[in-house]
Amino acid sequence: MHTLMDINSSKAIRLTEVIYMRLLRTHLTFFLFATTLILVGCTGGFDNNPVSPNVAQTEWRAFTVNEAGGTFNFPEIGIWVEIPSGAVPTGEVYSFSVRGFPDGIPPLPGGPVYVRMATMEMDGPDVSFLKNIKITMQLAEPKTPGAGAVAFQINGAFQWQQMHNNAVYLNGNTASMYVDTPGIYGAFLPIPLNVEISLTRQSGPVPLSVGLEALVTGGHPPYLVIWNYGDNDQPESGLATAHVYDAPGVYSISCFVTDESNHQVTDLISVEAYGIFGPTGFP
Repeated sequence: MHTLMDINSSKAIRLTEVIYMRLLRTHLTFFLFATTLILVGCTGGFDNNPVSPNVAQTEWRAFTVNEAGGTFNFPEIGIWVEIPSGAVPTGEVYSFSVRGFPDGIPPLPGGPVYVRMATMEMDGPDVSFLKNIKITMQLAEPKTPGAGAVAFQINGAFQWQQMHNNAVYLNGNTASMYVDTPGIYGAFLPIPLNVEISLTRQSGPVPLSVGLEALVTGGHPPYLVIWNYGDNDQPESGLATAHVYDAPGVYSISCFVTDESNHQVTDLISVEAYGIFGPTGFP
């Protein structure tokens, strides 16, 4: 026979269990929501500014220039310097040093993804005629001739700063630019936005569970990743996701990626969920 105290104690225990379960569901919902936010803006684990490939720093090479100008070739370190005649004031002489791929330079700040193709450092006096000096640098590895590159310079805060008024010209093996002051310069090739779908399985009996991941490169992180599973379920977001197909059929999965500059790319892949009669094969 239960006493009134026992009944009240039992009700208190049940009330505590209900509160605990509600709190647990609330925390779980918040965790899933936070995880989605983290995934949607992620870069996908790729280096934002990769070096291709890692090249050792070269030795310094010195040159002296007067009003006659000239071309100073240092093929052993992959640097060529061109100074037009008359750029240096008559009767004045200046000495400079150059080297390729200096060590210890910082990565690019967040933004578009570039691959660093060439870097060089010039040491010498800061004089006005430097804006007429053309520097050509050997690329770390050959690129497609005519590919559009971007010039950067290390600023006073030791950070890369884009040189908006300095184009980089490519022939597939070298990059050329005009420099303004002594310092460190680099030629960077932008990486186009691209996505490829990776999945755990492409076919199987129903219910078919498929894990999916968007391998995103290039563009301008962060990325917004949207999945369409090809059935009647609502689209979902995130770099990684999973989906279950309960009905037999061939389904087309779409992955839509938009970067911060509003560039968009899509990748498609098909999966087949089959019933007791086995797979029909992809068309």
